Amino acid sequence: MEKHLLHLLSQLHRSGRSPKAGFAMVLVILIALAVLLGGVMMIARVSFGQLGSAYQSQGREAREAAEIGMARIIAELNRERNRRLLVNAPILNSEDRTYIESSTNQGKLRSVCTMSLPNLANTFPSANLKAEQTLDTDRRYQLISISQPASSSQTEATSPYAKKANTATNRFAVTMGYDPSGATTPAANPPTSEPPLAGDLTITVRGTAYRNGVLVASSTLTRTLEVVPKCCRGSLGGYRDAFGNDSAACANTLGFGLVGGAAENDTGVITVQSTSSDIVDGFGNNIDFVYCVATTNCSANINTNVGTLVNVVPIDMPDVLAAANTNCDKAVVGNSLPASCNVSLDANASDGSLVSGTLTLTTPVSSSWPANFRAVCSPSNSTPPLTTCSLNKLDFSNPNRTLKIDSRGGPIRLHFPNSQSGNTKTLNQRSGGGFMHVNSANSSGLPSKITDFTLFGCQSCSPEQLVDLGQGGGEALRFFAYFPQGSIEIGGSSGYAGVIWTNKVRANGNVLMTIPGSGLGDVLDLMGIGGPTPAVNPPLVDYMLRATRSLQFF
Repeated sequence: MEKHLLHLLSQLHRSGRSPKAGFAMVLVILIALAVLLGGVMMIARVSFGQLGSAYQSQGREAREAAEIGMARIIAELNRERNRRLLVNAPILNSEDRTYIESSTNQGKLRSVCTMSLPNLANTFPSANLKAEQTLDTDRRYQLISISQPASSSQTEATSPYAKKANTATNRFAVTMGYDPSGATTPAANPPTSEPPLAGDLTITVRGTAYRNGVLVASSTLTRTLEVVPKCCRGSLGGYRDAFGNDSAACANTLGFGLVGGAAENDTGVITVQSTSSDIVDGFGNNIDFVYCVATTNCSANINTNVGTLVNVVPIDMPDVLAAANTNCDKAVVGNSLPASCNVSLDANASDGSLVSGTLTLTTPVSSSWPANFRAVCSPSNSTPPLTTCSLNKLDFSNPNRTLKIDSRGGPIRLHFPNSQSGNTKTLNQRSGGGFMHVNSANSSGLPSKITDFTLFGCQSCSPEQLVDLGQGGGEALRFFAYFPQGSIEIGGSSGYAGVIWTNKVRANGNVLMTIPGSGLGDVLDLMGIGGPTPAVNPPLVDYMLRATRSLQFF
């Protein structure tokens, strides 16, 4: 090596070059290398910046896809037809669209506010709700999960509206709230009261970005939202305006004026056979649908010419009102009832109170009433007095008889607390017979409220109560009838203007059923459902998502 270096120096000396010139060359080479290295570093920096920008853009697209997917899912669940899924979140994790949108499951999943079945096609084109949904060639989103807090007992997957015990582990937690005591806060009167409560719904969505079909970025968005109860086709309200200031009753849809299945045991029947029958509102407009209470089954048969459908929903019906007069109630006085508990209009034909086939009872009950009705009816001390009658059976005994109720002196309630054996009818109006409700103090002669004449059946007797109603003109029969265990027959060319809640109702003739809006409002008030301070749990409740409680990106 030493000899080689001496040889190089000798050559430089012979060539006439000085050592200084060699040093300058080395310096130039070093400078050139430094410039080259700086250029390479600058190029690398630009390249890495472009690469980072590309990654940032792809990540942004993935987040955008997650946000768009979240917004679409929330909007889809907030559609009226899908809102019942808000309190049935586990079904969205375990079932596909085929199950959710099937009419077979209408009693479980269809909203109480519409006849439209759930439909998720706008947001989930495929049957599999967990499949990736395409936004465009580069962006997609996927539902990962929808959940509710296990501790809230917020839902019961098979029947979120069904009547349940009021316990911490078995009670539907999203509620409008109610208080039968009228106290300032529902909590002041446990356990019969229930405070207004909203629920939680947590949705997790993954957004993804693709380039030429290859996944390049993903982002997961989790959002917890508030599930708020509301009335059908109304704004937010709740007990004492807990969620908003809408004071409308939560059963104000006119279809609630005719309810079957009130026994709440899937034995309900609604039959309207005649092509000439109608179910209309107080202005003569057709009512789109009426209700049958059931979780799985209701025998609904309304002639298509009537133009009214049946919405099958497992709602919680209120109990019948307690009777002030219990003289003919077997649960109170025993099975041996006085003969006077079985009222027949034949007695009124004999005593002359039945005039031209019509017996008129003007409230309140007084000494002017015939003896058979004085024996089962009594007035209250209120102003105006409430006349309460307790009957085992009421039989018109012959055709074409009318019991005319004149409620000018106050309301009247007929309570039928017992069922009958065999085919014996609890209320038998015979052919051509019926009730007529008037108020002679009004210039029109019409009653002030349909609830001024009310008929109540038993809450839980057996066998079912057989009842004849409606043998008269539609403008004549204005009343509220509630027979949870009843089987009501309406026949002939008859009709009524009022509200009927029962287990089974059959209209066999040309029947005009009129459900006036004001009359339904009177019924809701009477039964403690009306207004912003309900005394019982409102039976028809809608839901919506609002207010993000928490949000997390990762």
